[in-house]
Amino acid sequence: MGLLLLKKGSIFTLLILAQKLLFAGDWEGTYAYQEKVESKVYQYEIIIYELESKTIAEFKSKSSEESYIYDCKITSLSDTRIDILVNKCISGKGLLKKDDILLGLEQKNGGVFTHFGAFSPKQQVESGKMYFKFNKDRIEYMKKYANQMPYEVGFFRNTWVIENMKAALKEKYDGLMAFLQVNDAISFKDNILYLEASSADKKGMGNSGKNIIVIDITNKNLFVCIIDGNEKLSTYSSGKSSKPKVLSNWINKYN
Repeated sequence: MGLLLLKKGSIFTLLILAQKLLFAGDWEGTYAYQEKVESKVYQYEIIIYELESKTIAEFKSKSSEESYIYDCKITSLSDTRIDILVNKCISGKGLLKKDDILLGLEQKNGGVFTHFGAFSPKQQVESGKMYFKFNKDRIEYMKKYANQMPYEVGFFRNTWVIENMKAALKEKYDGLMAFLQVNDAISFKDNILYLEASSADKKGMGNSGKNIIVIDITNKNLFVCIIDGNEKLSTYSSGKSSKPKVLSNWINKYN
């Protein structure tokens, strides 16, 4: 009944927002394609992510001969098809111009099909075939959280974050999340995401704890370091990579 009282403009706005959320969730992540020409290997990557209610992308080309990165924007052609348009070259000597259609991606029959535009691989390819593959293990898209307030962007509802925090903390996960207090934005440096937080004073004695959550995007590893109200330090990790410098510096600062 409440929806019937909304103005047409409000309903339209809600529909647009819903479409944006669905669109970002359907495409967010890393898509990669590799080709070999004689002895040379060319690696192409498309990283799609939502940033400030806009879905954008980075296109990377890497080889021994050339390396460049395009900042891109995305146009949705249908529920299953997008076009990736060049915004600007942000690294290297990419030759494409603003608003050139780099390529299109289409979700069909459980796969991703490529429709080539201004970008063309070194080998002869046929548009509409499967080239770029979605890699669910890649988390470069999480750079979108840089400088964002975690609760405003759903950081702690991210599936990868939940799974890796539980893997690191195990039975301590629920307790940390129940008393975690974050007042600052998420920081990003050298492909490392991190946020500092405190824990509520559980006993009312003025002894609140300190916490830092660190994500090593390159090695796909999450660290949680906790200093409790009694100044006891504990470090947890969801993987086996070494501690990033930002975590070691934080430990040295407070321990």
